[in-house]
Amino acid sequence: MRLDDVLDLFYSSTADDWHVIKPMGVNYTSNSYADGIIREHPHHAVYRPDASLTIAWGYTEDEPVAPGNVHLTVGEHAPEAMQTVRVEHADLFWHGALIERLEHVSVDRDPAASIPMPRRTSGRSVVTRRALAVAELLAELASADPLEVRTTASLVGVQVEG
Repeated sequence: MRLDDVLDLFYSSTADDWHVIKPMGVNYTSNSYADGIIREHPHHAVYRPDASLTIAWGYTEDEPVAPGNVHLTVGEHAPEAMQTVRVEHADLFWHGALIERLEHVSVDRDPAASIPMPRRTSGRSVVTRRALAVAELLAELASADPLEVRTTASLVGVQVEG
């Protein structure tokens, strides 16, 4: 199967297409770094129609970043927790090989939500509809409210296009 065909499977999938694996123990998608700390994704799912396609997501970079560094706008009256965000990864695998890495931004608000990493276009922070749909899918698979993804994106000045 061609890479584009596999990616199409993922991008056209719904939450019902996925079997979520409950987190416990070693997940075999860990990374060990020079500091000896093992970092791993807390969430995993298998595509029901073809178990060759899997996703792991939620691994968060250790260091928080200022919202402006990832093209987010947080008003001065926003809760203190929203003054820093964390970069998060979602990794898509086909037959165990990493085929796509997606970056998200975890915004710590109540409730917390991860939105696609925006890009700067003509002075605006934007994400594509497809990227937003993926973030909503991952939220739903993690038993979170997918509507919070759209709400959070709006709160931090991210616009949806395409």
